[in-house]
Amino acid sequence: MNSDDYLSDYWNFVDSVGNVVLIIHSAERLVNKNIELSKNDWSMILLLIGLCFAGLRAISVLRIFDTFAYLIQMLRQSLSDMVPFLLLIYLLVFLFTIIDYVMKGDNLKNAWG
Repeated sequence: MNSDDYLSDYWNFVDSVGNVVLIIHSAERLVNKNIELSKNDWSMILLLIGLCFAGLRAISVLRIFDTFAYLIQMLRQSLSDMVPFLLLIYLLVFLFTIIDYVMKGDNLKNAWG
């Protein structure tokens, strides 16, 4: 396996990004030991992103078991089928919001600013 194959593999990229994010979080926590984490802290956001990448990798490892392979494939297919539906719902909600403002005679400029 050469370096181009390693860098082009999706799961290697997920591992690398997750590890880098968790290392950055750990270094920040070592520097600021006595500061508590809050929900709005960027360090907490880094931790959550790193854990999401680690969870994705854990799910991919479960594919080696026959019982999980089918379930993970079904989950992947369901999520990919939901994307167009969610875009359509977003568009419809946005359009009906605009229609509501127009029907009530409200000024959109005042509503957004």
